[in-house]
Amino acid sequence: MKKIKYLIAGSGAIGSSIGGFLLKSGVDIRFIARGNHQKMMKKKGLKISGIWGNHLISNINFFNFSSEINFQPDVILLTVKSYDTEKMVNELFKHFPNSYIVSLQNGLGNWEIIEKFYPKNKIIGGRVIYGAEIVAPGHVKISVIADDTLLGSPYNIYETNIKAKDIIFDFKKAELPSRFEENIESYLWGKVLYNNALNPLGAILESNYGPMADDKSLKKIMKEIIIETYKIGNKLGIRFILPTPDEYFDYFINKQIPPTYNHFPSMFYDLKHRGKTEIDSLNGAISKAGKKFKIATPVNDLLTAQIKFLEKKYKQ
Repeated sequence: MKKIKYLIAGSGAIGSSIGGFLLKSGVDIRFIARGNHQKMMKKKGLKISGIWGNHLISNINFFNFSSEINFQPDVILLTVKSYDTEKMVNELFKHFPNSYIVSLQNGLGNWEIIEKFYPKNKIIGGRVIYGAEIVAPGHVKISVIADDTLLGSPYNIYETNIKAKDIIFDFKKAELPSRFEENIESYLWGKVLYNNALNPLGAILESNYGPMADDKSLKKIMKEIIIETYKIGNKLGIRFILPTPDEYFDYFINKQIPPTYNHFPSMFYDLKHRGKTEIDSLNGAISKAGKKFKIATPVNDLLTAQIKFLEKKYKQ
């Protein structure tokens, strides 16, 4: 198998950690990064700590759109926040129209934005469900993992799935827990269920996941979020992994919460540091669809409005 050249488009916590482990395993990879995180990685390397051990990755190559002309990645790993998807993909397509692009992002709507630029056979969907945060510039900590990273064609295109399996081979070589998944859309919606139930509440209440799930009143709110998300997904024809909200809620409380009990939502840090979150691609996407289909989604509506209010507050 020909060695794959990679580009990390968005070197936040997830992008840095995936790219760092791939680089350590010997692949040809470059990073698009910015700010103090990039400066420290360039100066002292990338430090990764946490549940996957302590690592220091040096000799990181960065990509600059304005100066690079010779590097052509086979695969772009897209890890920017959902609100930056269109801007980044527009720039990527100008330089790399023939690359495969892998969305390793949160929320709904990213694939549809990528589709404005890249043909369907070049788009690979991903679901990442491990927790990582930049604890200091140049230092990423992996705190929790709920399941493998999944890759697959959202459109079930055979040749694209073959490429997804080649990428999985490199991920496994880099000791990144991962597997191929033919039904990637269902798993992405599974992550949306998880994120919708936890992230905005955790950001508003400044709480880890577990204590919220222990609270009877908040547990009821989480279930309502999940029920509303199922209603919208069913209207859109989504094949959920677990067919009913009751089945998913039982899985959520008993299987997903325990390994991520102490995880703190990145949405809180997004609010404080950027005044901008991915709420539009999470609860906001459910709220928007509810209005379109005339399906009541009052809890998602409320949480979206509250996070939007906090975005304005922190931007000031």
